[in-house]
Amino acid sequence: MILHRIWHRLFGSKQEETSFYILMSFLITFVVARLIVYLIVEDYLPDIFLTIKGVHIHHLSYGIFLLAWVGFYCLVYANTSQKLYKTAIVYGIGLGLTFDEFGMWLRLRDDYWIRQSYDAIIVISILLINFVYLRHFWARLIRFFARR
Repeated sequence: MILHRIWHRLFGSKQEETSFYILMSFLITFVVARLIVYLIVEDYLPDIFLTIKGVHIHHLSYGIFLLAWVGFYCLVYANTSQKLYKTAIVYGIGLGLTFDEFGMWLRLRDDYWIRQSYDAIIVISILLINFVYLRHFWARLIRFFARR
């Protein structure tokens, strides 16, 4: 709630604030997911992976379910501002879980440390940072070139 008030005093844009919540939850989820997997692989944490009948359920599955739920929720229910921010956080978590394993679903291989996952995280982070911090710059640039 305090972050919400500070943001509105500084920027005042609901779109920028929502994008900020998505960006932060996305980045935190990616870092935490990578850290947990690393700690499990290096035997610092016990194996907490979900396995059903010998099939390992990767966390991209949880991300896909979260993204599907957020899409359904946003399409069916009207959001108040407070619910919108909570939904943005859940969306960022789903995005982080899904794209953390982007290389796996791109290559259809069980290779967690594949390069494309890092590339996807970097591209999505750059896009979200542009939405949060450079939206007005890009709008002015487009208007400038549209006049010419």
